[in-house]
Amino acid sequence: MDCKLNLKKILSGEYYFIQVKHTNMFLDIPGASKERGEIVQQYTPYQQDNQQFTLVPAEDEFFFFQAKTSGLYLDVEGNSTEEGALIHQWTYHGTDNQKFRLMDAGEGYFFIQSKHSGRFLEIEKGAEEKGARLLQGTLKKVPSQMFKFIPAEK
Repeated sequence: MDCKLNLKKILSGEYYFIQVKHTNMFLDIPGASKERGEIVQQYTPYQQDNQQFTLVPAEDEFFFFQAKTSGLYLDVEGNSTEEGALIHQWTYHGTDNQKFRLMDAGEGYFFIQSKHSGRFLEIEKGAEEKGARLLQGTLKKVPSQMFKFIPAEK
């Protein structure tokens, strides 16, 4: 699979649902919150604005992920480099804990790597229930670390 072709499709400036491979749930901002510090979770796909994100080019192969419902950006909480640090939404400040890179995981899925820590986004403990939180961890190449970008209808 040619990763660059997939990235070109994703970088069209459109909004996407980000589907977690192991549950087929979408990344979600709980309650369509517009508050800074609200965590990111996986939740039943119901295709509303709080499950839509766009990728904004940062530098080289890194991007910012902006939530449609709030206009805020995904951010590694507290600028932490630790295993298990939560991902939440926060005001744009352009630092490396808001920059992420997509790496081809095959079958249309990607691993998402944080620039500042080198760790990868994953659903906490590979949980399958709705409401399980998004955090960063060591790359294990498991389905709870694999994400597919599904275009949102206009």
